[in-house]
Amino acid sequence: MTVFRYFLVFFLILISTQINYGAKESRPPLDHVLSEISKYIDTYHGIFETPGAGIVVVKDGKVIMAKGCGTLSKEDKTPVDADTVFSLASGTKNFTATLIMKLVSEGKLSLDDKVAKYLPDFKLSSPETTQNLTIRHLLSHSVGLKNFAGDSLWHGRLSQQEVIEKMSLLPIENPLDTTYSYSNIFVGIAGLIIEKVTGEPYGTVLHDELLSHLSMKDTSVGVESMAREVSLIDRIVGWISPLFGGTEPRKHAKQHALKNGKAHPLSYYSEFYLFPGSSGVNSTLNDLGKWLIFQLNDKDAQGKTLLPQELMAQMRHGYVDGTKILHGQQFPRERIQKVTLGLGWFNYDYGVDKNRVQVHTQMGGINGSRSLLTIVPEENLGIAVVGNIGGMRASLLPEAITQKFLDLYLGIDDGIDWAQKIREKFLSVQANIKRSFDAIRLKNPRKAADLKLYTGTFDNEIYGTIEVKEDNNQLVVLYRGYTIRLEHWNGDFFRFHGSELSEGYAYDDLGVVEFGFDASGKAFGLVISSLDEGTNPTFIKKS
Repeated sequence: MTVFRYFLVFFLILISTQINYGAKESRPPLDHVLSEISKYIDTYHGIFETPGAGIVVVKDGKVIMAKGCGTLSKEDKTPVDADTVFSLASGTKNFTATLIMKLVSEGKLSLDDKVAKYLPDFKLSSPETTQNLTIRHLLSHSVGLKNFAGDSLWHGRLSQQEVIEKMSLLPIENPLDTTYSYSNIFVGIAGLIIEKVTGEPYGTVLHDELLSHLSMKDTSVGVESMAREVSLIDRIVGWISPLFGGTEPRKHAKQHALKNGKAHPLSYYSEFYLFPGSSGVNSTLNDLGKWLIFQLNDKDAQGKTLLPQELMAQMRHGYVDGTKILHGQQFPRERIQKVTLGLGWFNYDYGVDKNRVQVHTQMGGINGSRSLLTIVPEENLGIAVVGNIGGMRASLLPEAITQKFLDLYLGIDDGIDWAQKIREKFLSVQANIKRSFDAIRLKNPRKAADLKLYTGTFDNEIYGTIEVKEDNNQLVVLYRGYTIRLEHWNGDFFRFHGSELSEGYAYDDLGVVEFGFDASGKAFGLVISSLDEGTNPTFIKKS
């Protein structure tokens, strides 16, 4: 019996090992995966109205694919390539978390340091939360305010200092460490702590501590490198320079947003880079390949350890559960069962049945561009996808491409076409928005009052002062130097195109202004749908 048991154990181990190896061997060849994903991105980037896009894939410490597709813009038909610079938007958060960990490794700060230690004037509405708030809370989206708290301040044309001050007026919804709520502002504040600790601008610290060691020469921070227009002289110099041993100036993918459902070119605005640690990094596919390899192997360009693995592991640890909130097209339930928040990473397992891998991602999206960084450490695999269109409701092309890649890589073939599924959902949401607006009119159609009754100066504690005027039989809102033209929709309900309020919104992002009247028949206040934070978002008319 003893011999039999030993033989049985040996046999089961052997079979188990063969099954495990067989599962990996049954996956499609990598060349096939790369060929299929190349065709997929070529097919679908146009359907998503994305003029230019790209993908880089790394495996076992090497770049095995770096492919651009489309053009720099709708107007400039220069092809996108692996050296084209894209804005990463919130992809920056992965860089900021990594940079924090680099400073931790040098003993310059701790994840459990209180924010008040570095920014003593920063306050939230709860003194207890303010007192106990740490750098770890900032990076793990676990501060306890509502999702995207403070974004309307950012896109309401407030300065960086004003945004920081006004955060004290936003309500706390949950205790620290208990609930996931995404925040652009708090990771931006982590970037300010980096500047405070080092005495240098965020971009300088990122370059000196990380980018220079990884030979990421075409990665930058800030609007300056992106906003500069390339003149004819620049182009001529660029063509000639390589002949004499120089390098060609990098091409920049122009940002786009939706206007009447079609890609519309945008200029690069400083608003997008208000908090550099949150959304300030620009990069190329070739540089992102280096970044992904570093995230998987912790080495610099010379093969020396740049950040210890134990600190990398802390970044990938789940500090708060986001499963209940994170679902839909970015976290499809058909593949993802549980999502936790790390530091600069969203963590989840991806796959079906037992065919699953642990994945870490960081997405980025502003009005003009989208990005998605993904690593699968157990496979020593990384993927980054970029595109030059973005906005409040577009575009999830990077998610569609990444999900398709993972399905191909894992050999999952259950008929789901992620690009088509995401595109159909987008069109459905757009149709629902139109129906909602139409219903306001159809249910109880009413004319506007005399336009003079809506005019005046209105104040809000958070957003400041706006003025409503009549201009050529139309109401206009004057706010922080901008003129927003209102379209009457029904009764005291008006709407406007989001891009008139802020570069953070697309033309197709419709905003709403609704007026309230007092007993005397004059407007006493108004609300603006995109300026909706605080305990009372009403703008009250000055007497």
